[in-house]
Amino acid sequence: MELVIAMLISSVVISLTYKTYSIYIGLYGQYKKGTSRVEELSLLNKLLTTDIRNCERLEASSDGFVCKSLRNTVEYTLNEEYMIRKCIITDTFHIRILSSTLFWKDKEQTIPQQPASQIIIEGLSDSDTINYNFTKWYGSDILIQINQ
Repeated sequence: MELVIAMLISSVVISLTYKTYSIYIGLYGQYKKGTSRVEELSLLNKLLTTDIRNCERLEASSDGFVCKSLRNTVEYTLNEEYMIRKCIITDTFHIRILSSTLFWKDKEQTIPQQPASQIIIEGLSDSDTINYNFTKWYGSDILIQINQ
């Protein structure tokens, strides 16, 4: 009889331990997913900011935009399900692109290989709407080349 009671108590303790473990594993999974999403969005923001600031010319392309400089060219491809950054290393960002618009002198720029001075990207990550708005400031020497 004592053995049955000991086995019953052991089974209850093991069940509670397993349930607690499964709850913590679920919480950790949610935490890991949330932090990886924030990390991905932070990296995307950092790369977009750096690429647009350091490029000599921001241009529209048929499926996104291109940041051109003397050292390298960074191409961003915008898709409904993700954004691809092509440079020395190719990066894929899992953000649903709802809309993207390039502007030159406050007019929408849709012609490929034409310069742009502003880009607005609206995306969706999980259920959160993310808006990126970047402005490219050109030097007078680049503006003279563009206007020729």
